[in-house]
Amino acid sequence: MYQSLAELDTLPPETKVFCGHEHTLSNLEFAQKVEPCNDHKRDEDDVPTVPSTLGEERLYNPFLRVAEEPVRKFTGKAVPADVLEALYKERARFEQAGEPRQPQARALLALQWGLLSAAPQE
Repeated sequence: MYQSLAELDTLPPETKVFCGHEHTLSNLEFAQKVEPCNDHKRDEDDVPTVPSTLGEERLYNPFLRVAEEPVRKFTGKAVPADVLEALYKERARFEQAGEPRQPQARALLALQWGLLSAAPQE
């Protein structure tokens, strides 16, 4: 898995990323848990969450940031492949422990993170 993700570094940052399923909010919540000091988020103008670009993902996706000190510290591992393995295990625990959010709470979170724009007042 690590080798496959490492090969993404050969692609330009503007390469579009199309995921097979939509978990953007949950992924961003997990990324915030891994790197609470990382201020990179999706831009306000990026209302659709799919696609993103590799450049964007490299800013905030912990699975593409296994060499970054905060991510390594979070996992307690130093070798990138070990960091990735620890992240996957922690991500599974994160999903199991989390209570499903109500749709209104997800929408509010999306607004706070700049994934959606507030509707204009009429």
